Amino acid sequence: SIYRGDDPDTTGIFYCNGYVYYVVADDGSKRMGLYRVADDGSGRECVYSWPEGTGVFANWIVHRDVMYYSARIYEMGDDGEIATDRFEVFSLDLTDRFAEPESIYTTEEDILVWEVAEFCAYGNHVYFRPQGTYRQSEEDGDERLFQTSYEYDTEKKTVSAIPLPDGITEEQGRVDVCTFWEGRLLFKIYSEDKELTDTTDVYIADLDGSNASVFMEDVVQGKCMQTDGKYVYLSNGMVFWDL
Repeated sequence: SIYRGDDPDTTGIFYCNGYVYYVVADDGSKRMGLYRVADDGSGRECVYSWPEGTGVFANWIVHRDVMYYSARIYEMGDDGEIATDRFEVFSLDLTDRFAEPESIYTTEEDILVWEVAEFCAYGNHVYFRPQGTYRQSEEDGDERLFQTSYEYDTEKKTVSAIPLPDGITEEQGRVDVCTFWEGRLLFKIYSEDKELTDTTDVYIADLDGSNASVFMEDVVQGKCMQTDGKYVYLSNGMVFWDL
């Protein structure tokens, strides 16, 4: 088994190149630390510690010896109220002991973001999705959701929104990044105006979301989708959870 310390507050584990990584509160302090052990559970060591008060990272991933995670950043004004409130996505090189987190994406000021989640990666591409509402829509009493999936190219160091397939408008739905198959990206078009039991189409595209075409039609939009490189699996987990 893997020893994680006395604090049970952790947020998942990831395996990469012979190590198991996990985030947990450092023993005897309020600092969050990234730890790793060998795949047999031995050799526990702290790879990086964040400043006190940084908080728990609920959404993160380790891919090709780099940690990608989201964190809420806010600053207080002179009146004691929050003056700025945003999320950022950071990368942390785990092969360099002296490396510090680098910001690769900052949420837009007109978006009130709840979280940046659904991290996944394939090859030179890392994916994530900010979720929130447009600030103006909340002020107007007509809440409009913001849920756009993004792709970070680790070679080009660029972040781009995954485009909707030709013929699909924002009113019809959003890109719901799911999984990968035969070196390409699979995603559903998810509509907040539909029930989880309603149907949608699954698209296959290049890893940056371009050249999308229909892969499967009339798939229940609430179904989870995974692959093992050979088969595509659909499950009813989210559909039953919503009933």
